[in-house]
Amino acid sequence: MTRNAGCSEALRPYKTRAQAEVAELRQKGNHIKLEHVPREQNIGADALSNRVMDEVQRRATAEYRYSATAKSYAMASAMRRLTSIVRRRFARHARCTPTP
Repeated sequence: MTRNAGCSEALRPYKTRAQAEVAELRQKGNHIKLEHVPREQNIGADALSNRVMDEVQRRATAEYRYSATAKSYAMASAMRRLTSIVRRRFARHARCTPTP
């Protein structure tokens, strides 16, 4: 767990934390051996990681849809208010304009 090859910037804080916890466990006298297991050989972990990625994607999509819907409602409400203001001002202006 000492190499940084293949470790993205997003995962580095987790790697640092894991390294610190492993060091603490070793300091307490525990024997710890870490091995890389390819995803193809660890079907359970692969399935779990795929499930998590799918859930993150689903939530992001749902959040975007909610956000887009909320924005469209806010925009429609603002347009109604603006239309109402313009109509009132136009009506006032129309009453004040002399007819030829």
